Amino acid sequence: MLNDPNAAFVSPLAFGDSIRGTPVVGVTASLVDHLSDGLAEGRLFLSRQEAVIGSASPLSVGQKFRPAHGVHSQDAPEDDDHDAGGHAHAETHDITLTVVGRMKPTGSPWDRAVTIPVEVVWDAHGLPSGHPEGSTQIGAPFDPARTPGIPAAVVHSRTVASAYKLRQAYTTNDSMGFFPAEALIQLYSVVGDVRQLMSILAVITQALVLLAIVSSVLILLRLLMPQFVTLRALGAPRLYVFAAAWGFMAALVLVGVAIGLVGGYALSFGISLWLSNRTGIALTPSLGEAEILIGLSILAIGLVLALVPASRLQRRPLAEAIAKY
Repeated sequence: MLNDPNAAFVSPLAFGDSIRGTPVVGVTASLVDHLSDGLAEGRLFLSRQEAVIGSASPLSVGQKFRPAHGVHSQDAPEDDDHDAGGHAHAETHDITLTVVGRMKPTGSPWDRAVTIPVEVVWDAHGLPSGHPEGSTQIGAPFDPARTPGIPAAVVHSRTVASAYKLRQAYTTNDSMGFFPAEALIQLYSVVGDVRQLMSILAVITQALVLLAIVSSVLILLRLLMPQFVTLRALGAPRLYVFAAAWGFMAALVLVGVAIGLVGGYALSFGISLWLSNRTGIALTPSLGEAEILIGLSILAIGLVLALVPASRLQRRPLAEAIAKY
């Protein structure tokens, strides 16, 4: 499989190690170049002592590190297995690698990963390295007799036709070949259904919010009614009182919509940042046309509804208003 002539390249994936809470993944240099489409800094690894980091990795080019077994929130320093208090850190491999390159942002979990030659991961776990014993070669071609079991591999085809041939060839009782795009389409269909449900809930929520705004304005207007009645008693024109009452309520609705848009954008940005840190998938929130139209619709409805109490206020006879308030 790793030497299949129908593939542009085949990269096995070897997991199980980490550095400072980020995964260390054994791959081939071809996969790193394919993912990044050229590096943002440095070069690809050329030996078993080198590594390439993702765009969001806490490491830096030129830094040396030792990968640790498993995934931990904090790994041991490069030159010590204990911290200043004498507490043991995660067990590290007896290998030191140097970061020689950094990938461009991919918007995927690869941005937080550290990629190293797959042979290093195999050798560190006591497995054959895919090459003759004593060899320092990395990458294809691999020796089938010296290649350990592969849990997963990325296969990049040369043509669309060869992609289907490769999937058919590796879909057996012991293995599964699939197109990531097909899996994503199924995921998007599920997410799309959830989005429709959330859209309906959002509309209902917006209606409730608008009702709450109008109710709050009416209550506030009732509390300020004596002031408006006083204006009429002092000889203020009906149109002036109407404009003052309507303008007051319109200003409250306008401020509420503005705070809602800005606050919602800030909240979505914070949630996206949290999800990006948790999943490694880059999410970029934006204040789009749909959100602005919703805000303008709520503002327009609020301005129209504000006409009702304002009109009622200036139409009520002055004597009746003074007697009541």
